[in-house]
Amino acid sequence: MTLFSQSRGFTLMELLVSTAIIVFIVTVSLFDYRAYGENAAVDKLANEVVLALREAQVYATSVKEFQPGTDNFYGLYGVHFHSDEYIFRAYEGFGTPPIDIATYPVPSGITRWFYDSSTDTVPELTEFTILFEKSKLTPIIRKTTPETDGYRGELVLKSPNGSVERRVCVEQTGRIFISRSECP
Repeated sequence: MTLFSQSRGFTLMELLVSTAIIVFIVTVSLFDYRAYGENAAVDKLANEVVLALREAQVYATSVKEFQPGTDNFYGLYGVHFHSDEYIFRAYEGFGTPPIDIATYPVPSGITRWFYDSSTDTVPELTEFTILFEKSKLTPIIRKTTPETDGYRGELVLKSPNGSVERRVCVEQTGRIFISRSECP
């Protein structure tokens, strides 16, 4: 009799244990993957919003002319937030109609609202604009209802199930950044 004739394969217990381990690893991986996807979507939107705001700020503080070879320079640049999109805009001045430069969609399911740090209120805003005036770093945050202006605030972005939250902070000094908790 040879040594190999006694072992014919795995026992039932070995197969059950290895299957249980594989099922556990796959379950944890899928759960983490879903959480990672939500986290990545909110992070991506927060980064895109910050870049759009910084672009408006840079245009307002440093652009000499809007079109090459002309003295045409708009006095205000900003980002307008509306329902399911945000729009990079230029304004000739206060009270003038905007000129839309670029429109960006907000991914479905991500909710957002604006917190006005100037007045310590949390209005349910569906529409507001963050503006930067020519040669000034200070933001002007224009709310449509009620129609008032502020100078610092937070844009809160939440994932569809509410587990991931990012805040885009706009300070009175012109500093724009992302926070995982309330803005300082």
